[in-house]
Amino acid sequence: MKTHTSRFKELIKQNGRQLDNIITYEIDGDTVELGMEQLNSITPHYEADILKSVMRQLDIDSNVEIPVGTEINYQFGLLVDGDYEYVNFGNYTVYSVEKQEDTRSWKIVAYDKMLNAMKEYERLHEYVLTEDTEFIEDKIYFEKINGNYVNYEGDRTGNPSSLGLYDFTYIEYPITIREYLNKLCAFIGLEFANASDTFANYDRVINSELFLSEDGSSLNFTFRDVLDQLAGVTASTICINEDNELEIRYINDTNDTIDEEYLKDINVNFGEKFGPVNSIVLSRSAESDSIFLRDDESIEENGLTEIKIVDNQFMNFNDREDYLEDILEQLNGFEYYANDFSSTGIAYYNLCDRYSIVVDGNTYSCIMMNDELEVTQGLVENVHTDIPEDSETDYKKADKTDRKINQAYLIVDKQNQEISSVTETVGEIEGLINSQGEEISALGSRLTQTTQGFTAQVSSLQEQINEGAKYVKTTSVTIDNNGLNVSTDNSRIATVMTNDAFKIVPKDSDEPLAYFGYDNDSSSTVAIMDNLTITNYLTAGNHRVEKFERDGEDRTGFFYIGG
Repeated sequence: MKTHTSRFKELIKQNGRQLDNIITYEIDGDTVELGMEQLNSITPHYEADILKSVMRQLDIDSNVEIPVGTEINYQFGLLVDGDYEYVNFGNYTVYSVEKQEDTRSWKIVAYDKMLNAMKEYERLHEYVLTEDTEFIEDKIYFEKINGNYVNYEGDRTGNPSSLGLYDFTYIEYPITIREYLNKLCAFIGLEFANASDTFANYDRVINSELFLSEDGSSLNFTFRDVLDQLAGVTASTICINEDNELEIRYINDTNDTIDEEYLKDINVNFGEKFGPVNSIVLSRSAESDSIFLRDDESIEENGLTEIKIVDNQFMNFNDREDYLEDILEQLNGFEYYANDFSSTGIAYYNLCDRYSIVVDGNTYSCIMMNDELEVTQGLVENVHTDIPEDSETDYKKADKTDRKINQAYLIVDKQNQEISSVTETVGEIEGLINSQGEEISALGSRLTQTTQGFTAQVSSLQEQINEGAKYVKTTSVTIDNNGLNVSTDNSRIATVMTNDAFKIVPKDSDEPLAYFGYDNDSSSTVAIMDNLTITNYLTAGNHRVEKFERDGEDRTGFFYIGG
């Protein structure tokens, strides 16, 4: 919670309260303070989610222009026993200023220092001061790693500000998650609040650059994207705190309770309960490849509530199971009630604070995730926290480790554009028999022929992949935006694998001989083929179709096998 007294909490809900706003900043070495006479309205707000980064915004209607780029501090005040008590809402940087001619005021938008992360990701580097100094035309020169001098004309985020000659060095891998966060924060001009703390997966190791291509070119990630993924790794919400530091923030149990006296008579909604969380799923490859860790005892008692983390670059390799324990330990038991309400003003809850609201005799445990404080001559606070999007993992196709996943999948290493094919077990297809009973016994031999052709091309395919090819094409294998296509020269059919289907198609037609995948019309998985030969039996639900012999004759029976 923001620092406040019990009298502040008591008086904030009362009619006739007296409010104050203060914005302070420096211009040319002088401190400027704006109060209620200069500030027509102020609205601090943020929209947050767990496992994401958050940027706070401050909207101001001011009679005084504040220059773009100015760092300001905002404090909200309440008259308490004759003196104003102020709650600190932290620092912001002015991003835009617009003159409003009709009101002769300025519309000002400012953001917290998460704004520093809203730029394209680049390779992290640092400058190390040497003993030498060199001045040419009163400008500082740097020595790059290749020995060339680079002109530097003033302080810039991520660069040194003192005089001298600096060696330019890139960070080295392997590096731990915590040390990587330290380097990243330093590079974008932030202090890291948890620089020496232990937190979920802080000591996991990053072995190579993940967000640039092999030649160092952009993959269109921003530093904010990287922080979003680090929030998943650390099972946290990453934000800027009131001390202007980047913080790994977890749920804070305030043990504070408010009641109907803090709520307006309109827009008061408390919905379903989310949780308790008892399963963590890591997915990649269009969510076709999942591993998990769960609390079976909690599932038995409360039912399943899972949180799924999809395509996280830090957890995209075959050591990803090592991350699960810390994430589940942090999130196991996480629960809250969805809410959407307007308040006459609370003002002292922080992002990720857990608090309770008593309404009509019912107590709702809530998490502060989305907050908007509208301060004019009066005060209104709008709060809501939603339920995360539903995720439902097919645990029969997932496993606790990568070693046991019973399927073929592709691991996409985006920075090297390298595709590793990991082929495990391909189970028997026992699923279908058509109404005509027609057979195509050649299907099995065609599958075998195509698979052999695919195997023969693996070495050639891997050679091209190792060279960093974005798309791959050999005499028998093509990988592009349409998927994986395998076809040998002497085969009349091709095997096609996409994100959502596996197909066997004739070379001269687009109509598949066999299709196994997802059907959008029925919103379910399907297996379709013209004919299918089953040599022994077919099980469907609680029944089985099976051949048998009676009185010397071959027969087919439909048997109930129980369930």
